[in-house]
Amino acid sequence: MFRQSIAKVGSTFKSATAVPSRGFAKVTLVGRLGGEPTRKDIAGAEQREYYLYRVAVAKPPKKDATGQLLRGEDGNPIRDTDWFSVFNFRENAGAVMPNIHSGDLVLVEATLQNKTDSEGRTENVLSQNSIKVLDRSNKVAPAA
Repeated sequence: MFRQSIAKVGSTFKSATAVPSRGFAKVTLVGRLGGEPTRKDIAGAEQREYYLYRVAVAKPPKKDATGQLLRGEDGNPIRDTDWFSVFNFRENAGAVMPNIHSGDLVLVEATLQNKTDSEGRTENVLSQNSIKVLDRSNKVAPAA
């Protein structure tokens, strides 16, 4: 009887959480858009497009051996930045991406995939699942 109860709970748990049967890699980025998203057409596919954009993610400020923040000549903390290229293949990309601009603070959820090219080189590819603008850049669109 106990085993039947556990089996019932286990099957309910699996269906409720929708755990995939194979592994996956998910990435969450919070950073600034490093330029305007670029629209590209998929070769050989009618009316198929995708967008490519870069996200700059600032690392925590650097510290010296004593734990004090290192500051630049301008007085701001010195930070390194990681850059990520993100592909948006989603069907609604044409409606969403033109409204996101360079400098916007974004939260991007993406799937990380390893792709191997024809020459055997492997690279990481981030394929966007969702994007949310957390803060607009201070740029103002020119009046028409």
